Amino acid sequence: DKKSLIHPSNLIRCFQTFHFALGVNQVCNCNHERLLVRSTEDRKMEVFAWVDEQREKNSRAFYRLLEQGRATWTPRDIFNRCCVKWLVDGPVQYDEYDGFYDSYSPRNGCNGCQRDHPRITLRYDANRKSTIAIMSHRLDPFVRCLNGLVAEEKAWPHSATEYHIDGYLRANKTTLCSHDGFGNHLIVVERGAMEASDAAQASELEEREQSSRAAKRPRTDEGEGSFVLDVGDFEKAMGIVVKHSLQIDLQDDPLTLYCMRQVCKSFKKIATSIASAKVKTLDLSITPLVDGRERYGEWKLDGY
Repeated sequence: DKKSLIHPSNLIRCFQTFHFALGVNQVCNCNHERLLVRSTEDRKMEVFAWVDEQREKNSRAFYRLLEQGRATWTPRDIFNRCCVKWLVDGPVQYDEYDGFYDSYSPRNGCNGCQRDHPRITLRYDANRKSTIAIMSHRLDPFVRCLNGLVAEEKAWPHSATEYHIDGYLRANKTTLCSHDGFGNHLIVVERGAMEASDAAQASELEEREQSSRAAKRPRTDEGEGSFVLDVGDFEKAMGIVVKHSLQIDLQDDPLTLYCMRQVCKSFKKIATSIASAKVKTLDLSITPLVDGRERYGEWKLDGY
């Protein structure tokens, strides 16, 4: 009943039950927060462990790369000043999203360091129409490449680090970039040199073409030692030759007459006249190889 509900003892019990439930709820919230903190810390520890593992893994890969570089890029005292990442892969490489392929990998190229970055710089010598190759560092792969051109008599050394190569710059750059001793990122062209070389090469090709065209044109000058024969004069001269000797020499040579007909119109005219004159002097007779006279009569050789 209503009196029992508002009894002091019942109120005390309700109050105690409410406080108990509130305390249990607070304890549960605290435990949940502790679990969240522990899981976050565990994840951080896992991430740190993975990062350390990747660093150690790629550190070993970098030292292997360094040993390979020391074996290839000799002498060692020069190599020790150089960036091995630059020598192997060149500048830093990006993917299509403008980010690194692998920020931990040693095979990602050099993103800018304080070490030396060796290269061969190409210039164009307009006076000699040749290419100048300058080594920034006298490393053995560079020296072997350029000395190979010297052995082929395509280049010659000008100094310890400078070589002169025959020919224009573009072709020589292609030759050096195709060398399998190092990557083509180590071959660079001085600004403006390629354009100057291409312009000089185009000018030379144009001059050669004009000279070739001039050599193919018939000579029309009447200077000393030159003689130009007119077509009419040529026919008159050949008529005299035919009349005195060529007629007799070629009248019994049908093969030569046939060849003359293929040379030009003038020769065709001469060969036709010789052949026509020869045909007129021939005594030709027809001997039918049929038995028509016995079978059909003397004037019906064909049977009709």
